[in-house]
Amino acid sequence: MRKLLIPLLAAIALPTACSNAEFSEKTVNGDLKICPENLPRVGLDIRTLDNDQTIFRVTKKISIKNALKNDFLQDHIALLKLEAVKTITQFMYQDLETGKTSWDEVQSSIATMKEKYICIKKGSSTDEIFFTGEWSPKSLKRGRKIFEYHKVHAE
Repeated sequence: MRKLLIPLLAAIALPTACSNAEFSEKTVNGDLKICPENLPRVGLDIRTLDNDQTIFRVTKKISIKNALKNDFLQDHIALLKLEAVKTITQFMYQDLETGKTSWDEVQSSIATMKEKYICIKKGSSTDEIFFTGEWSPKSLKRGRKIFEYHKVHAE
C-alpha cells in the first residue's frame, strides 16, 4: 500500500497554475498565488447550473508557520488534495450501511478532479494554504470512459 501511496502523493502534489480570472495573478515563488479577498468557504459546495448540471467543489485549508520556507510545503499541499478527494468520495460513493468506499471510487475521484486553485493567505503568525478541487459532469463522464477503457483492455 505504501508503494502505491507515495507515487500517488507525488503525482497530485505538483502545484498548478490556475487561470481562473477571479483569483489573483500575483504569485509567490512563481508557484503559489496570493489568495483573493473573496475566498470560497471551506468545505463542500454544490452548485446547480442553468442547464440542470451539478458542479461539486471542495475547498480545504491548512495553517502552517512560515509556509513559503517550510521544507514540507508540497507535502502539505498533497495532503490538502487528498482531503478534498476524501470529502467528495465520501459524499458521492460512501456505502451508507458500512461507511466504506472502494479503491476504484477513490481513483475515480482523483482522476476526475480539476484543480481550481491553490493559494496562500499570509498571516502574522501562520500562513493559510487553500486548495479547491472541482468535479463537473464533463470530468466525471470522461473519467468513467477512461476507466471503462482501461478495464476492457486489462482483461
